Amino acid sequence: MTDLKLVFFHNNSKKLEKASHVLVESVLGDSRFNSRKGTILGFVGSPLCYDDSGEEPRVEYLLGVGGRWKHISIIFILEHLLHLLKETTVKMGKPFTKLRYTVVIPSASFSNVHMLPFKRHFSAVDEYYFEQISFGNILHHNQLYVQRAINILEDVSTTLKINKKFLPSIAISRLTQPQMIKQTKSTSFDSGTGSSLVNGESNEQKQSCSYRIMAEDSDHDDYKVCASTPPPESLTLPEESHIIGEFEHDLRVLNLRFFVTYDSRKDRKNGWRVIDQIRLVIKYESIKQVHLELEKRTPNTFWARLMLRLKHPVQIWRIGDVFALKTGKGIDRRRHKGIRVNKWGGDNKITEDLANSSVIVLDFMEESPERLSALIGRLMGLLKLDLELRNIEQRFIYAMPQVSLPSQFDTDFEFYYWIEALGSRGSVVIDHWVNETEQKKFFKTLIDCYKQDRQRTLTALEMLSDRFLDRSEVRHRRGLTGLFQDIERDLAKNKIEQEELKNGFVRLKKVIITPSRMILCGNEVLMGNRVVRIDPVNYPTHKFLRIVFRDEDGSRVHQTCIGGSLIDGFIRERLRGGMSICEKPFHFLGTSNSQMREGGCYFLQAELEEVGEFRKRLGLFDQMPTIPKMMSRLGLCFTQGRDTNVDMSLQMLGFDFIGGPNSNGEHYTISDGCGCMSMAAARKVAEEMELDPMNPPSCIQFRYAGYKGVLSINPNLDAAKRCFDKLHKEKSEKETRESYMAVDFYFRPSQKKFNIQEEEERLCRFEVVKYSAPVPLFLNKPLINILDQVSKLHSVESYERICKRLHMLLDKHIFSLCSTLTDELRARKRLSELPRYVEYDMLDAINFTQEPFFRLVLRAAGRVSLFKLRQKLAIAIPYQLGRVMFGIVDETDSLQYGQVFVQYSNEMAAFNHGKANKRHFGKKIIVTGPVLISKNPAIVGGDVRMFEAIDVPALHHLVDVLVFPRFGPRPHPDEMAGSDLDGDEYGVIWDPELAFNKNEPPADYTPVIYNEEAGDSFEHDDFQDKMAGFFVNYLKHDSIGRIANAHLACSDLYGIKAKVCGNIALKHQRAVDFPKTGKHSAPLEYNWKGSDPQKDLKERQILWKRNLLSLNIIVVALMDNYTDE
Repeated sequence: MTDLKLVFFHNNSKKLEKASHVLVESVLGDSRFNSRKGTILGFVGSPLCYDDSGEEPRVEYLLGVGGRWKHISIIFILEHLLHLLKETTVKMGKPFTKLRYTVVIPSASFSNVHMLPFKRHFSAVDEYYFEQISFGNILHHNQLYVQRAINILEDVSTTLKINKKFLPSIAISRLTQPQMIKQTKSTSFDSGTGSSLVNGESNEQKQSCSYRIMAEDSDHDDYKVCASTPPPESLTLPEESHIIGEFEHDLRVLNLRFFVTYDSRKDRKNGWRVIDQIRLVIKYESIKQVHLELEKRTPNTFWARLMLRLKHPVQIWRIGDVFALKTGKGIDRRRHKGIRVNKWGGDNKITEDLANSSVIVLDFMEESPERLSALIGRLMGLLKLDLELRNIEQRFIYAMPQVSLPSQFDTDFEFYYWIEALGSRGSVVIDHWVNETEQKKFFKTLIDCYKQDRQRTLTALEMLSDRFLDRSEVRHRRGLTGLFQDIERDLAKNKIEQEELKNGFVRLKKVIITPSRMILCGNEVLMGNRVVRIDPVNYPTHKFLRIVFRDEDGSRVHQTCIGGSLIDGFIRERLRGGMSICEKPFHFLGTSNSQMREGGCYFLQAELEEVGEFRKRLGLFDQMPTIPKMMSRLGLCFTQGRDTNVDMSLQMLGFDFIGGPNSNGEHYTISDGCGCMSMAAARKVAEEMELDPMNPPSCIQFRYAGYKGVLSINPNLDAAKRCFDKLHKEKSEKETRESYMAVDFYFRPSQKKFNIQEEEERLCRFEVVKYSAPVPLFLNKPLINILDQVSKLHSVESYERICKRLHMLLDKHIFSLCSTLTDELRARKRLSELPRYVEYDMLDAINFTQEPFFRLVLRAAGRVSLFKLRQKLAIAIPYQLGRVMFGIVDETDSLQYGQVFVQYSNEMAAFNHGKANKRHFGKKIIVTGPVLISKNPAIVGGDVRMFEAIDVPALHHLVDVLVFPRFGPRPHPDEMAGSDLDGDEYGVIWDPELAFNKNEPPADYTPVIYNEEAGDSFEHDDFQDKMAGFFVNYLKHDSIGRIANAHLACSDLYGIKAKVCGNIALKHQRAVDFPKTGKHSAPLEYNWKGSDPQKDLKERQILWKRNLLSLNIIVVALMDNYTDE
């Protein structure tokens, strides 16, 4: 078996093979690798030669460790091998010194060599000392460019003495060529604060390489990194001799801790400098490559350098006054979490250097081979990555020369955008432009290609920038220029053109903003909205940007992970003041509720005043009483939908169906959000949507002018039109037509959310957001929890029946996942449920379970289903027994309180993700009898309710929708999680084995009436500031996910009717209404009362409860290895 790979690189493939073979023969012939007892290191196969057109030529030698020598720690073999390679290349002269080599230990080999003594190591954390931490990038395989280093100063005079123990101070410096050189401001690619990358001006200077910030030196913020004033002698402190690295293997996190001090925070009473602790956090998931250097210092110690290539920048956490010197309490807070920052000590360059650097270099103090082997083996075993040992040379950083482009490109925003996008990838790209020759070559190639074909050049730049989103290493033999040329040639050779957009879709550029970076991304193809379509002449799509605020690793912004002050710094300021990209101003325009929940919004290329005028064209939002209400209404314009050319001249505003009073004394609106349309109008919409006009969708979710909600088909409107046309053959007034209801679209007051200017309303088009279609139903954890606990409250028989049925459904779901890989009919059926890019019906001669490509598609689909099963308990309900449907109101007055009408299409294949199949339309089946209906999110037992489904001939034209009655004291939708009929979808189950004996009392979801506060209202002058404030406030306090998880856990522990569950349910209701009311829920409490301890909830579920939810978790946990064939 191959234990090691020795790889050589050289630009000349002929010289490479010969020189590398001579070198390897010489190294492996060393006496230490060959003894009388056997060979320690030798060949296990023939060398492999690679000479691809793109990557550098390389030769790989497969090496193995002798079987009887595997008990020796391989660290000795690696160190001696690297030493011999370095020594031999120098001895053999010039042809060999140009060879670049790498020793690779494949991830699969770590269990084959003795580098895993950690198998006997039970500690969750390994602690090591570092003498220096550096940040930079590796270019051309073996050139390490360091931008910033953090190391220990050995000068005792600048050492902090604590209880007769020494605390070496930290020196921080920027490493550059040892001479004063100019640096352009453009190396900061946060275009919102710095100048543009192209044609930028050089106005800053870098410090010399030999410079270290000492106790007597400080920057403009009075930042001191060394201290000599002792803290109180009573402070007890363990010895901190180095930069400490904590490898928390159980949490898969690496923490690097060190101290800094500031004169500006000097304690006036005692004269002590306050000490802060800085903690750099690196998640294992962020590590992309691992490089190692070894050097034997003494017979029993090694020096090691570990280089980690990261996908994302490190996180910076600060603990201020870590030893509480100001208070004099002497508290050791080194293990506290601290607050998240993006720099320390007022040095703004720290943010830039750490954000741009893709490689972090850890220089160990001298360690024993056993400890080094334990760490490397354990770390690589968890990372499952190859370990590389290269002949790396450290280089100095030079300031990037100014990029000057011809003036003819000044007006091409897209061209400049993609250059800035490349630069936003950090040092992975920027360091290729540090060398002036390489920079000029790249931009000359770029300009030449641009003159030949502009669109192809822009596409190639977009593809090039996308390759470095994860900050991968450039391994092309001609560097960045060669990589661009290959992409451009492939586009030209294959004549790849930009894909034509389907109706309703647009291309929008996406920008990801993190605490330390602004990442310009490529075009996203997505369904358009009213905002981007309102004026394509004056506001084309390239003037809009989709902005997404994210943490460094791409996760959503949470206050617990980032902190309020940092959120204010990198989100609020950009929303309030805008930002500049390619020297163009962009300002915050608006966002929808769903986009705000994900941390996304839209920016418009315009000045602030023009943005305000643009909003007025969308609607008269200044009539809204509060900012949350206004932003919620403005967000309706950002809803993705397909516009149509349907004639809207025949429309009217009717009336709503009113119910009884709620707890506030206001009457319920039973038809809240639901209107109707004629069959003729539905067929026109279906034709616009490329659906079968003879079988139009029964319900359409729409946006039009200031209206939102759903429209259901009402044949009475067609009859009224025919009657009106017969009685009034001549042209009649609009009021007369409305009196007959002879219209195509019947809107209701509950659907009108805001007013719009008359001239703009005439230009508005009917937009389709979604329409009714056969949609399968899947259970989830909250619903299973309610089925479990409510049935237990009803009777033992009900509980056992539902438990048995759910276990049967789980077994059937798992069996169906497995059978798609063995059963041809099931495989075809599963493929037909996926987005149809292939016409599977026309591929009768193909065996999908055996054909490699389609088998991979089936495995991928099964893997996704299994992930949902593990994470959410997404158990499929047979499509003959349950569906997801739009809720609408009964327009015929046929249904009474407690009754519903359900009719569904028998064949799921009748639709292809909503697109009707004209060849065969499924048979329609009417459901009668008891049905169980729920609305997501279901929290309390009353959110899942039983109804009686009846057959109503007057409603037979409605298919794949759920029809509620218009009578009753309270709307049935409001009884289930406080929902309405403006587009809410309901889970409908008519499986008798899952039926409840009775309904639980519904919760009261009446909105709380808040007194209007001064902060909620707004004036035109502070409009932008208030919008930014609410956006940030929402991100800080959005806790609906945590509240839902807390309710699920507590209800599983204490029962769904427990007082604690009721309190959490109230907080959940307030969190759901947060985007509209602007009032966030109170934070969750963590003080448990009584004798019940707070323990790990999963363990308690499995070991104690043994209820339905936990038993399903156990069963699903057994499926971890399903996808490994």
